[in-house]
Formats: sequence, C-alpha cells, structure tokens
Amino acid sequence: MSRHFTLLLLLTVLVSASDSRAVDPDISDPTEPPNLTDGSLDEVNLNTDLKVFNLSVTVTGKDRKIAVINEEVVQPGDQVSGAEVLDVTPYGATLHDETQVYEPTLLQQPVKTPVEDAEAEAPASPQK
Repeated sequence: MSRHFTLLLLLTVLVSASDSRAVDPDISDPTEPPNLTDGSLDEVNLNTDLKVFNLSVTVTGKDRKIAVINEEVVQPGDQVSGAEVLDVTPYGATLHDETQVYEPTLLQQPVKTPVEDAEAEAPASPQK
C-alpha cells in the first residue's frame, strides 16, 4: 500500500511541476535565453558599437608618454581602433571618439609608489 502511495505522490509532484507554465505563462525560467522567434530579442539592447581598449603597457617620463593599446604603440595624438589618444598616465590612458571617452587602466591599485611621492612621505633621517 505504501509503495502505491509513494508512486502516486511522485506522479502528482511531477505533473504539477511540469504544468506550472500552463497555470501562469508569465512565469519563466530566468536562466533561459530569449526565444528568438517571438520578437523578444528586439527588447534586448545589443550595442555592437562598443569599443574595447586593451591597455598592456605605459611608459611615462618628463618628456614622453607612451602606451601599448590593442598591441599598438601609441602616444597622445595618435589614433587606435578609431579613437584618439588624449593622455597617458603611469596607470592608464584617456582616449575619445566622436561619442565617448574611454579610460582603460593597468591596475586598480598601484604596485609601487612613484619616486616623488615616496620622497614626500619618507620620514626625516635621524641626526647623528
């Protein structure tokens, strides 16, 4: 008797789980991709004009600012991937095109302190 009850309970659970969409069609699985045939793709904002700038190296000094962006060596005034390089800093660069400003960076936090900053923060030498 208990085996029949277990099978009946299992069958009831399976039927109710598979029928949940029939009860409320607005409920959907959020992990499912949009159905391309029902026109819902029009609601998704597909911005294919986004530009990606991969900044891999910066070299800055008193009289030079050089960066490697998208595997091209550039400096302020140069063009890379349709954008003009405005500035190069020790940890990033600034670029712009007709519609947007881009600021790719090397690191979120500097690994070392520039010499000027280190000298300002250094404690005074003890007097002998």
